[in-house]
Amino acid sequence: MQVIAEAGRYTPPAGTEANDWVVHLNTADLSLGTYSIPAGGVDDQTPHTEDEIYVVQAGRATLVTTSGIEDVGPGSVIYVPAGESHKFTEITEDLAMVVVFAPPYGSRARRLKLYFAERTVVAVSAMPSLASSSARSLPSSPA
Repeated sequence: MQVIAEAGRYTPPAGTEANDWVVHLNTADLSLGTYSIPAGGVDDQTPHTEDEIYVVQAGRATLVTTSGIEDVGPGSVIYVPAGESHKFTEITEDLAMVVVFAPPYGSRARRLKLYFAERTVVAVSAMPSLASSSARSLPSSPA
């Protein structure tokens, strides 16, 4: 067992950052962190390759996704499927959320990148080189 006492505590962004993300846990099957956005701030995230659950601990905002719009506040639990565009807008109070990614954040993107890199190497190595293809003789035509 592991108790993660600091999960869900608001942390103001550092310097000129728009928001703050703290990773608390990474396992083979999931990752957990705290996402904080100050009142009036900007959510600059892009869609993720993993499923995501937000549990709002503090603050108020509106979540805008491709599938709907929802006002959120303390106690709200929101599921966002992998690949769905989503942004927190109208952040009226400092927003702090526990975020769970499954599988772990970035793991599908890394697997996809590796998958396509391997396929590219296989495809390129399977192609005849230009030099060898130009050196081949054409089949003789039927007489």
